[in-house]
Amino acid sequence: MKGKSSHGAVSSAYVVIVTYELTPGARESFIALALAFATRVVAEHPGCRAYRVVDVSDRCVVFVEEYDSREAHASHLESPDLTKFRRDRSVLVKRHRTLSGWSRT
Repeated sequence: MKGKSSHGAVSSAYVVIVTYELTPGARESFIALALAFATRVVAEHPGCRAYRVVDVSDRCVVFVEEYDSREAHASHLESPDLTKFRRDRSVLVKRHRTLSGWSRT
């Protein structure tokens, strides 16, 4: 079902929200890494509609990821880009947690 919101059209998607608790002093480095990663994912990963990096506080960053389908997200999880991002973020992140995955399909 499509409709309108105050921000435009409403559409169905597979959405994932991930929170990152950062190590002290890691905010600037993590944001730079995250923005470069998000740009690459949207440009190169089929089915990724949006990958937002939300700077919540000095110690917390949230990713809001939007995909065409669960399968597109599953493909993203197997990508070399994500493997590299996980390795590069390891010293910057104390812990992370996937909050949700939703789909109307």
